[in-house]
Amino acid sequence: MAEITQGQARELARAAGLELDDARAAAIAARLNAVLDELGKLPADAIADVEPLPVFSAEEAGHE
Repeated sequence: MAEITQGQARELARAAGLELDDARAAAIAARLNAVLDELGKLPADAIADVEPLPVFSAEEAGHE
């Protein structure tokens, strides 16, 4: 699996309304890559029946 770059980490942050400096973007990218590495170690059949997490906004949940 391809690694998440600092640029991609910045794009994800911008989509969430956040700005990251170089150091923070590097740290976030490293953490996301560590999570993806761990997920990649799971056997596919162990997670085949896992339902995706529903996505909702904070406004819909009443947490503005």
